[in-house]
Amino acid sequence: MVPDLAFRHIRVIYPTAPAWPYTPMQGALSTVWFDRQNISRDCPEHQESIDSMCNTLGSIIQDEVNAGIPKHRLIIDMIVCRDPEPRPRKEEGWLCW
Repeated sequence: MVPDLAFRHIRVIYPTAPAWPYTPMQGALSTVWFDRQNISRDCPEHQESIDSMCNTLGSIIQDEVNAGIPKHRLIIDMIVCRDPEPRPRKEEGWLCW
């Protein structure tokens, strides 16, 4: 990514996942948004780490709202390693991939 990407009418931020022990790497620290037991299509998600990710992203969103940006003007896009066959699901008003 180009960190100096700038527009007069768009604010671009690059949130970084926090570093924490990542189970598929034998607990080594890694900047990942959530943990999982292994890297597999049918591996269940680690709910506690997903809750932590939601709290972190919620804080980022709230900071933007506090800065005067209405929620309907926010777009969140994340680069993540994901399942090659994403399965969309709707959770609490968000479309999760």
